[in-house]
Amino acid sequence: MKEKKKISNRAGVRFFEAGRLFDIATQAGENVKAKDPRMGGHVEALTSIVFCVIALEAFLNEMTESAEDNQNHDYEPEAVGLFARMMRDMESASLENKLVMSSWVLTGKNLDRGAQPFQDFASL
Repeated sequence: MKEKKKISNRAGVRFFEAGRLFDIATQAGENVKAKDPRMGGHVEALTSIVFCVIALEAFLNEMTESAEDNQNHDYEPEAVGLFARMMRDMESASLENKLVMSSWVLTGKNLDRGAQPFQDFASL
């Protein structure tokens, strides 16, 4: 017997904001005028760092919502539903753990914690 598809109660239109948040982060990073960008005292650098973290969190949250909305469609791979369930189970986990687990579920590969860009992320 074929399982009935779940009907979503959410609105048909979704606005994704992670990209805009990341744009703010990159624009702020481009405005850092120091010879050594790792020197302190720059509002632009702090803004860039904070918005990078916010953008990543927003991206994972938006992808979780999108996966929840689409997990029961025939054309979606099983990984979409697994990702949605895993991310809801990990709501209180650290951003680092969410990133590692989401990468593993969606790509089948573990992030190399000793390589870029993970090293920069871990130092935040």
